[in-house]
Amino acid sequence: QSKIKSFVVNSNTGALTFIESIATGTNPETGSLRFSPSGNYLYSSALDTHNISVFSYDSDNGHLTLAHTVPSSPHPSVITFTPNGKFAYVSNDLGVAPPTVGDVARVYMYQVQQNGNLVALSPESSIQSLGNTPYDSVVEPSGRYLYVTNVGPISMGFQYAETSVSIYSIDQATGALS
Repeated sequence: QSKIKSFVVNSNTGALTFIESIATGTNPETGSLRFSPSGNYLYSSALDTHNISVFSYDSDNGHLTLAHTVPSSPHPSVITFTPNGKFAYVSNDLGVAPPTVGDVARVYMYQVQQNGNLVALSPESSIQSLGNTPYDSVVEPSGRYLYVTNVGPISMGFQYAETSVSIYSIDQATGALS
């Protein structure tokens, strides 16, 4: 079972003290854990359930509370936020080695609500990936561009995709990628 384990960090010694363990799915494979830019929410992409779990974070005691479960793409990998926290992007690395005919890797686009919930952008909620296996991503500091690494997974000892970086332009008003 996949779990998030929370710890308090002693500011003098760096020692960790266990707080709690929260189940996030049935598979031990979590795509990513990312705090919102505000620090009020923690997002966990659950590869096994095709969901993103949104936890509210209590900065006084470090406790997490499940606030939302957002349906996502199959095999969501990494969640990335714009610096202003208005938009989020989730790469879908397909989880297939190698991808079958017709599988298309995508980057999913969301608007971040004040309560931490993610709402798919419309009319287009995703964009086809420029690479076969998008994985990690980062929005540059001005919030104008999203950089997505496309990894080349190994399947039975053979690399089936080239490693590359895709660059997307972010519409500042809508959050849409192009």
